[in-house]
Amino acid sequence: MSDAVAGELGLPRGVAVVTGGHDQTIAALGAGVIEQGTAMYAAGTVECLCPVVPALTRSEALCRNNLCCYDYSIKGCYTSIAYSLTGSNLLQYCHDQFGFGRSYDEILAEMPLAPSGLLALPYFTPSGTPYFDPHTPGCLWGWRLSTSRGEVLKGLLEGVALEMKLNLALLEQSGMTISRLIATGGGSRNPALVQMKANVLNKAIQCLEVAEAGCLGAARLAQSAVEGRPVQELARQTFAPERLVEPDADQAGLYEEKFKQYQDWYACVRDFSRRQLSQG
Repeated sequence: MSDAVAGELGLPRGVAVVTGGHDQTIAALGAGVIEQGTAMYAAGTVECLCPVVPALTRSEALCRNNLCCYDYSIKGCYTSIAYSLTGSNLLQYCHDQFGFGRSYDEILAEMPLAPSGLLALPYFTPSGTPYFDPHTPGCLWGWRLSTSRGEVLKGLLEGVALEMKLNLALLEQSGMTISRLIATGGGSRNPALVQMKANVLNKAIQCLEVAEAGCLGAARLAQSAVEGRPVQELARQTFAPERLVEPDADQAGLYEEKFKQYQDWYACVRDFSRRQLSQG
């Protein structure tokens, strides 16, 4: 920045102006997503997958499923974002409405270890990719008097994970190979919740000690520009994995069957919702 402009803005002389990026791609950089085959799994208010790929992907499958491909935070690399607008906000809703003063860890501890007997469509907000469906609502199937509140919570959170499994499958069908997920956000801090996500997705999930991956990614871009060092080198230096959560093979198999049911369930609820809308 020129001295004149810096003076006008009340900034010190010599301050650098560095290009940033989209919040999700910057967070992926801060999470250490710098190699092909890895993707950030942002488990926040919005759940989002953000992979890194070496070439611009322009496939019909991406377009058909409302998935984009654009520049990543590393020169010469590209990314996409696949997301659900219902994420940890659903957990917050359950905590605030039905938690009765208990902590998040306390209500999550009530979830059964096995997959729930419920199917949940997590459209408590409009859906994200691939459908961008603003009309089909959230829905829960299979609730009985014998269903515990822990099972209800698990069923709802399984729905979010199954929606992300759909997005993961569509990314991979479009040619974006993803073998490892690196998790960020509040939804990556509870071991039981991360294990459930790993089981549903049937992918290993690397959890981080970094609380604010987006801030770290932006700082690394600035450091790279000021010091003239490759941003990949800086990202490797700061990568701080906390634990690796592997999927349970038996539960992953059960969730594969549940995923098929989930896709049928969406079609049924969507068609019912459309009929109601058409009838006014």
